[in-house]
Order: sequence, then C-alpha cells, then structure tokens
Amino acid sequence: MSRVDALDTVESELSCLWRRERALSLHFAGRIHPTLGPGSYRLLIIVLQRAPIRVTDIAIALDVRKATISRRIAHLEGLGLITRHTDSGDRWAHFLDLTAEGARTVTAVQRQRQAEFQRTFLQWAPADVADLVSLLDRLNTMRMTDV
Repeated sequence: MSRVDALDTVESELSCLWRRERALSLHFAGRIHPTLGPGSYRLLIIVLQRAPIRVTDIAIALDVRKATISRRIAHLEGLGLITRHTDSGDRWAHFLDLTAEGARTVTAVQRQRQAEFQRTFLQWAPADVADLVSLLDRLNTMRMTDV
C-alpha cells in the first residue's frame, strides 16, 4: 500500500471511528435523559470529572462557542442535572457542578460505558492496547488543521 493510500485509509477509519463515537455518545446520553444529545453528554462528563468548573473552561474543552454551551447548560439545569453558581470573587464567572441526581445518574452511565470498553478491549493483547494508547495519545496531541 502506498503512503497516499495508507493516509486515505487512516482518514476513512478515523471518520468511521468518530461516527461510531457520536452514535455511542448518543446512546449513553439517552440513558441519562431521552432529550440529551452527544454534546450535552460530553459536557456532563467534563463536569463530572472537573467540577466545579467554569463555563468558559467547558467551552474551551469542547471547542464550542459560549452561546452553544449556554443553551446546553440551560437545558441540563432544567432537567435538574447541573447547578450553576457565581464565583464570589468574580460576579461574571459562573461555575457548574452536578446536582446529587446528576452525579448519581452520570456516574452510573459512565460506569456502564467503561464496562463496555473493558469488555471490548479485554479481547485484545495487552501490548496491542498499549500501542493503541500510545498512538491515540500521539494523535490527540497533534494540531489538526481547523476547517
């Protein structure tokens, strides 16, 4: 296989992977609430991992505009999954945290997702998993051209 053919195959496989990840995120988002999409699911995971977290930091982490995040936050607040509070030292800064129900639900769904990944990758040789981790880390640290 030529280098050009190999790179075309990489592009195709990554596109497939990203489509599958979106579908998987949609599936798990639906386990939290039927009206949630993949973007809101990723937002909840970030809040679970980093709370309390500034709204601006979530927008940066997800690489989306603050207006997009604000709409998602309003929806998640309406569902009782997150709370927003103002920083006592900076009235313009808002922080997010999961509600008790949000933490319970998101944690349970995240554990289900992790269990599915573990079932999938338990079939792989440990060296193959280590290679995948190394390659994904390398890919994730690359700066891809913005479209």
